[in-house]
Amino acid sequence: MAIPNSLKDRELGKFKEDQNGDVAVNVVDTEAHDKLDAIAAAIGAPPTNIRTQILAAEDRTQAITYADFGTRNERVTQIDYQSPDSYPGVIARKTFIYTLVGNAYRLDDIIWEIL
Repeated sequence: MAIPNSLKDRELGKFKEDQNGDVAVNVVDTEAHDKLDAIAAAIGAPPTNIRTQILAAEDRTQAITYADFGTRNERVTQIDYQSPDSYPGVIARKTFIYTLVGNAYRLDDIIWEIL
């Protein structure tokens, strides 16, 4: 199955065709899984999805950062999530990437990081 035309716009880079011609997700950062496992091992946690566990934690806190606060172009640029009891010192950061198009900002990408 070829990549459908609906995906051939700005989302094209996220997909690829595998050896059978099927649509598959294009993995860009192959070291991300290893990094998460290393962080989990360093704090004594099982190698699982730390981000999901931080977001599900009852003691989760979040800090929101804005750009152009108080204006019509106000937008969230990042959200830092923490779970002091479950993962002390570990931050799950959600970063929003925007592009100025005309006189408005368009959300282009959302990037997750474990810091």
